[in-house]
Amino acid sequence: MLSSVLKRLFPSLVEGIDTTLLHNLQSDGQHCSFDLKFESKEGMNTMMFYIMGLHHDKTVHLHLKMVGNDTLQVVVEHKPDASKDLLEILVYDICDQANKVFAVHLPSSSQPPTLRL
Repeated sequence: MLSSVLKRLFPSLVEGIDTTLLHNLQSDGQHCSFDLKFESKEGMNTMMFYIMGLHHDKTVHLHLKMVGNDTLQVVVEHKPDASKDLLEILVYDICDQANKVFAVHLPSSSQPPTLRL
């Protein structure tokens, strides 16, 4: 179900992406926010620096916030002249890398998030 929500938000998102690591996913059309939970603070720090390396002033604003010892809040903001394709690629890259640094996945029985489109 979460995959179909992401496909609505980001229609060209690559098939096969594992979205069970996105917690509290929300979007209002200009902002997309979600939390990533990690098994260790080291994993969270690794991911934070990876996301900072993805930032590009001509595409989007990224806001990162560490919550406790295991959660990284990510807010991706469109700039008015940003290409939506670049935002889709950025979200895909974040999800792909988070899988590699041991993000904690949502249980398969959990309810999909409510989105404000």
